[in-house]
Amino acid sequence: MTTLPPDIVDDIYAGILDNSHWSAALEKICEAVGAHYGAILEGEYHAMQEMHTYNLSAEKIDEYVSGYAADDPWLKPALARLGEGDRILGREMVPLDDLKKTRYYNEYGRGVGSYDNLIMRLYTTRDRISGMAIHRREEDELFSGDDLEVLRGLSPHLVRATQLRVDFSKLRNRLISLETIYGGIAVALLLVGPGGEVLYVNAAAEALLRESPVLGVTNGRLTARRSGDRTRLTEVFRDTRNRLPKACALTIEREAPLAPLAVRVSPAPATEQAGHAFGSRARYLVRVEPVSSDVQWNLSAYFAALFGLTVAESRIAAGLSQGVPLTVLAGRLGIAHGTARNQLKQVFLKTETNTQVELVAMLARLAAA
Repeated sequence: MTTLPPDIVDDIYAGILDNSHWSAALEKICEAVGAHYGAILEGEYHAMQEMHTYNLSAEKIDEYVSGYAADDPWLKPALARLGEGDRILGREMVPLDDLKKTRYYNEYGRGVGSYDNLIMRLYTTRDRISGMAIHRREEDELFSGDDLEVLRGLSPHLVRATQLRVDFSKLRNRLISLETIYGGIAVALLLVGPGGEVLYVNAAAEALLRESPVLGVTNGRLTARRSGDRTRLTEVFRDTRNRLPKACALTIEREAPLAPLAVRVSPAPATEQAGHAFGSRARYLVRVEPVSSDVQWNLSAYFAALFGLTVAESRIAAGLSQGVPLTVLAGRLGIAHGTARNQLKQVFLKTETNTQVELVAMLARLAAA
């Protein structure tokens, strides 16, 4: 009877955030069942983004991805036959005599020791898949039902950990997107949920909240020290909880000689690009700065990052948000009116708006923040 290391489940769950533990879990599984090598593949159906391997060189990994992944004889049958968490002996899908006739085995598999194998499907969505395969060489004994039982016992842990790895990967990507949009902006910006819960703060906001005793985050919510300011701030978020929020501004006094803080609240953008970065809970974009601040609010750079606009398109968007007519903008920018109109069409497309009135209203709300 195969005995697994007692800490293997710990490695599986530690692998959610740490790839070294993920690889360690794979190594322990391979050693427990006497596999020559093993691999966990993660990514899109036809483009594996990540491979974790045991006893397989980087050169052989690259060779598989670039030259033999498309010819892998087990991949398509496994996709067709296995559900999430299911396990199977490779020879049940591809008989060993048939395997020996394939280009994959003769040019690649024989050299790396890929003959008999055990395959498990770990994670499946419409466009992504993760699976594990462990292999023995032709001169080794074939895998048995007992070896399948080892994978059966680990299956729920591997599936759950893989799901969490995907979730955390999405979270990291979302935070990277937020930093791309807001991280380098000198103005303090916060992303806030419907009840005032703070979802994200940029570096400027972190510094301002750390230094300002009149405004802060308590129990995860944006709040003010003085009761009057706190009530007004709470009402802003409560009043618009069940309908589209409108742009508004508050002034919070600070002790002299510090200038008051201007707190401007506007709706968080709901476009595809911004929505992916913000997440579904985001409702408000909050901008905080001293009333006398001389920090320049670079609308062009902001709109370019937020909607993926070119430099020319972002200048059109920034001008429109300030109420400048398109004809006047064209003259200021030194371009023909037709060129400005073509750039405006691209702005419509990228901001998912249909009319200039709709576009200007949305941009003006964002500019007010």
